[in-house]
Amino acid sequence: LQLAIGDIGSIVFSNWSLLYNSVGMYQIFKLLNIPFMCVVETVWLHSTFSTAIKLSLAVILGGIAMATVTDVEYNPVGLSHGLTAVVTTTLYQVLVKRTTGDKGISGLQLTYCTALPKACILAIFVPVMENDPGGLLTYQYTPLIVCMIAMTCILGIVAATTPAMIIQSTTPVTFQVVGHAKTCLVFLSGFIFFHAPVI
Repeated sequence: LQLAIGDIGSIVFSNWSLLYNSVGMYQIFKLLNIPFMCVVETVWLHSTFSTAIKLSLAVILGGIAMATVTDVEYNPVGLSHGLTAVVTTTLYQVLVKRTTGDKGISGLQLTYCTALPKACILAIFVPVMENDPGGLLTYQYTPLIVCMIAMTCILGIVAATTPAMIIQSTTPVTFQVVGHAKTCLVFLSGFIFFHAPVI
C-alpha cells in the first residue's frame, strides 16, 4: 500500500507541479530529485557516492539545467506541489529499491503487487477529482477511443514496470540520470527529425 500511494503521489504531484508552474520551474523540481535522492540514499540506504560520481552528477545537472530551464515562474501552490513531488518521488523510488532488495522480487512482480491497490485508490479519487462534472461517466466511448485506452493501458504497464526494473538493477539516482538522458534524447530527436530549434 505504501508503494501504491508513493507512486500515485509522485505522478499526481509531478503533474500538478507542471500544471501550476512554468515548464522551467517544473524542470528545476525534476533536477532537485537527484541531490535529494543522494541525501536520502546516503541516510536511509547507507549508500556512498564517490567524488567522480558527484562531479558527474554536477555536470549532468548543470547541462540539463542549461538546456531545459528557460523560464522560472512559480506561485505558492506550484511551489508546494513541486516540493511535494520531489519528496514523494524520492521516497517512492528509494522504497522500490529497498522492497525489491529485501523481498527479492523483480520489478515486474512489484508492479503486479501494487497494481490492485493503485487501481482501487484511483477508482475512488479520479471521479471525485475530475474537473468536468460527470466527465468519465458521461463520456461517449467509441470503439476507437476504447482501443486507444487499451493501448494506453499496455504502454502504462511498460511505463510502470521499467522504473522498478531499472531501480532494482541499479539505484534510484541512476534511474533519475536515465530519465534526464531521455529528456536529452527527446530534444535531440526533435532537432534531427523535425528540425525543431534546440534553444
